[in-house]
Amino acid sequence: MIQRQPPIFRPSYSAGGGGGGNTIPFPLSAGHFISAKTSLYTVFPRADGETTTWARHRKAYYDGSNAIQYRIPVGVRGGAWPYQFSVIAGPSGLTVGADLPADWLTNGPGNYGVVTWTPSGSVSGATVTIRITDQEGATIDVTWTVTTSSSTADFIFLDANSGNDSTGDGSYAAPYQTLSKAFGAAASTTNPNTILYFKTTGNYAVPNQTANECRFVIGKSPMALVGMPGVTPTLSMTSAWLTTTGSAGHNIYLENMIWDSGRSGANDFRNFWGGGQFHRVTAYKVSITNPVNGTVVDGNVTSFYFDSPGSQRDHFYIRECSDIGRVNSGTQVHSLFICFAVQNSLAEFNYTSGGGGSMLLKASTPNWTRRANKAVCTGNLDFWETICQIDGGIQTINVEDCYNIIDVSSRSGGSAGVVLNIGYRSGTGSDYCGAHWFYRNTVIGGLTPRNAATGNGPFTIENNVILANSGSALITDGATATYTNTGTECQGLISANIINASTYALTDTYRTNYLGTRGVELA
Repeated sequence: MIQRQPPIFRPSYSAGGGGGGNTIPFPLSAGHFISAKTSLYTVFPRADGETTTWARHRKAYYDGSNAIQYRIPVGVRGGAWPYQFSVIAGPSGLTVGADLPADWLTNGPGNYGVVTWTPSGSVSGATVTIRITDQEGATIDVTWTVTTSSSTADFIFLDANSGNDSTGDGSYAAPYQTLSKAFGAAASTTNPNTILYFKTTGNYAVPNQTANECRFVIGKSPMALVGMPGVTPTLSMTSAWLTTTGSAGHNIYLENMIWDSGRSGANDFRNFWGGGQFHRVTAYKVSITNPVNGTVVDGNVTSFYFDSPGSQRDHFYIRECSDIGRVNSGTQVHSLFICFAVQNSLAEFNYTSGGGGSMLLKASTPNWTRRANKAVCTGNLDFWETICQIDGGIQTINVEDCYNIIDVSSRSGGSAGVVLNIGYRSGTGSDYCGAHWFYRNTVIGGLTPRNAATGNGPFTIENNVILANSGSALITDGATATYTNTGTECQGLISANIINASTYALTDTYRTNYLGTRGVELA
């Protein structure tokens, strides 16, 4: 039996991974990375022409007295990972974490790919350009502008301990106390399009504006919630969850906080429920604790739920989020996220542990990457899915799953066919899965692609470590499509001791022969 190690990615700020100290060599030796499947593509932040002036990455706080660090994680998919980041242009003092830390598997990515800057003066429309270079020398530049401000029209502050809703004005010096004050009543215009900073650690109840929802609405509410560095606020969701709908929710940004509990009487449990046609959602260092089940079972219980709008949404970035102690009723999945009709998106450095589900792509999710995540399942339901239903006429193509640890060795019950769905074809007719690449992952408990019909794919399973409790490491359950499987030297039974049971690292001759070329380890 595999022994569990503590969560590897936590919602707290680390000093590591900033291009100094012990980092992964760049570039890696030949044969130690997988050639690009698709071109480099920017998920976050998007350029000025696509975003609004109030988007999180375009505003930095500066009042001449209080130093507040500006932090922006840069999310890129495609290319040959891991990348190297560099600053091409930016205001004085702006830096980016250049290289992946060598201990990223145990301590997380630190500041890797994160832009940090503490303004020392006012700037207006300062250009920031970050260059990303992949292992094959391909590059992409990410460019946006940033302006400093201390106005409460741009920034408001909450302090659960010393703030005051009656006498405070939301400024750094006179913060509000509650989220109810920040968001206001359902139809009101309160602090529109502001960036909300949680100034202190404490408990902040999510208010029930209407129908058990607290809503992000452009022009009516804050659109970014940020725990200041060193501060980890807890958002209690026993009365309501966060939502947005339609085009009211573009450019939502969530950073460095805990979301605790949920509405046990709700039809389905969610912390964030997004429906309709909205774009550009970033969740960075959000930790979900004490998740619950609702009273009605439909299989879509999840922390981030991106409902079906019937047409595509773009640019969702989920980084260093965790969903721990997930429940499993025996009949429903509980995942970190479930996506319908979301494309051009990235999930990296996330951690899930518990029963059922993990990070699920349910329908019409082209151009997605799930990279460098860790997922442990102890339930009895579908896990790590790409389900190729059609939503809004969009087919699922170009999905990359790479450098993940996926541990289903303690999974209970169910058939082998629901351990992993890679290239699952849910029905007949127009349901379709295009190219899907599954490479350099470490999978414990067996890999079971299922039900993909002839003509779907191609499906490439490349240089993974795949170990099963018993039987075969790879079983294509009900699939007639072609799966190309390479790297079979490191596929077999857990009892073969190919990896260390507590660290997921290759052992003995496997380590000598295949370190950095099979499974999740880079070097």
